[in-house]
Amino acid sequence: MPLIRRIPKKGFNALFKNGYQVVNIESLNRFESNSTVGPVEFKKAGLIGSVNEPVKILGKGKLSKALTVKAARFSESARRALESAGAKAEYIKA
Repeated sequence: MPLIRRIPKKGFNALFKNGYQVVNIESLNRFESNSTVGPVEFKKAGLIGSVNEPVKILGKGKLSKALTVKAARFSESARRALESAGAKAEYIKA
């Protein structure tokens, strides 16, 4: 019997998985206050690799500016950090 058939197979790899590109709150401080930032601006700043993949904002760090952030998903801590800084979170289609 061939070796590949004798080795146990483990795990599962989804063919159509939704991988999110993550951006932390602390890296949003590089943008000017009262501006609108989304995937295009994240790409220009070098925070993400592709505009075509969905972006998720995570709550690591502190935000010191009021921004309008557009992303596909927000973590609960990121949403709270945005609200406490006076920023808005807007959902866009993933």
